[in-house]
Amino acid sequence: MPRTILLLAVLFVAAAGGCRKKPAATQTPPATEEGSGNPLTSGIGKTPAQTDVGRAAEKQIDQNALRQIAVCYIGCKDNIGHTPSNVDELLAEMKGYPAQPIQMIKDGWLVMVPNAPLTSNAIILYEKNVYQKWNTRVVAFGDGSVRTMNETDFQAALKAGGK
Repeated sequence: MPRTILLLAVLFVAAAGGCRKKPAATQTPPATEEGSGNPLTSGIGKTPAQTDVGRAAEKQIDQNALRQIAVCYIGCKDNIGHTPSNVDELLAEMKGYPAQPIQMIKDGWLVMVPNAPLTSNAIILYEKNVYQKWNTRVVAFGDGSVRTMNETDFQAALKAGGK
């Protein structure tokens, strides 16, 4: 009997000690890439990525969105008889598209070039922000291709307008 009481006392003390509320952690959670603009963590339209890791994720999302939007942009020629002359025309044609590419256009994260010709050297869509480390941005062309361009070549191609 005394062993039973002793055993119950030990169990009671152990249980009481194990049920105490733990003190709040003093460590802060690991920081995400501050100001990365990584659409995976920060949402579309925030500050652009400033590290290679953040840029890799951001670039994949932007490339995929540009491909999807380029298909719609090119399809406008058949659907409305011309390439979109403004963002509202493009967005009207994007009904039924996934929300993310639509939001990227609305937020200005991706920029549409109005009335662009559908040629392999005409820019139709591009990332608004340049990745500063490499001075590059992702661009969609009138043939539906998506490429990364350095800023000097991008500005020249944009100015040429596909000519």
